[in-house]
Amino acid sequence: MNVPLKVLLTNDDGLYSHGLRSLWRELKEVSEVSVVVPEQPRSATGKSLTLHKPLRLNRTHVAGLGTAYIISGSPGDAIQMAFHKVLSWTPDVVASGINPGDNTTIDTLLTSGTVAAAIEASLLGVPSVAFSMKIPHDYFVRESEYVQLFDKAAKIAAGIVKWVGNKGLPDEVDLLNVNFPMVITKDTEIHVTRLARMKFENYVIERRDPQGKLYYWLGGTVTANIERGTDLYSLEVERAISITPIKLDMTAPIDKEYFNQMFSSLNIKGMIFEDENE
Repeated sequence: MNVPLKVLLTNDDGLYSHGLRSLWRELKEVSEVSVVVPEQPRSATGKSLTLHKPLRLNRTHVAGLGTAYIISGSPGDAIQMAFHKVLSWTPDVVASGINPGDNTTIDTLLTSGTVAAAIEASLLGVPSVAFSMKIPHDYFVRESEYVQLFDKAAKIAAGIVKWVGNKGLPDEVDLLNVNFPMVITKDTEIHVTRLARMKFENYVIERRDPQGKLYYWLGGTVTANIERGTDLYSLEVERAISITPIKLDMTAPIDKEYFNQMFSSLNIKGMIFEDENE
């Protein structure tokens, strides 16, 4: 008898996200799904945890889908609460998304709440996948058409979750970061990519409020310097699905000679312990 996969589904946009619900519907067909999400959108919160105030956990029912838990905190909080308070079992795999808006490049990866949830689960020892879709901020269509975009991506996402849940991840890969183009056709390719460095050329707008006080608004335009082989190139130029394997050990190669020279120049004993030798 085939035992269904145990999947924890989360996101950074809350329970009413079309991307979450599309993926939930697909995952229900192939797995046992538990849903734990923030109670409100928590985009760009990165891997934050709520340590300075109480958290509230509530259970609710979504018609046609099932039971979900909502947490008054960040995506990272949702993962911690799921593992320690909600679930009576350890997930085979954690899925985060589908986020409306891509999460490409190192710059975005480090701020994304969607990816942060996957990172949190990975640190707890469970293979995880973050899913996002490129949706322009000024893109407006009827809700039914909007949902259809996510439904297509969700079918592919569910297949990836099933594979990772059954097979695990390659050695030294902690999670996958998957980004879908907005339009997926039978000719859409899937590329394994590396992270680009920066997505945006940032700027700061200075304005005054009605009381005359200054305020600032951060913004950015997509960089024109897009390197082939990166997640950003795959998504923006090739209009392909990008799958980026992520390793959380960010330690750079250690140049011992460089650091030996640094330690010699610091002369720590002379700076700190000089008086003790007198």
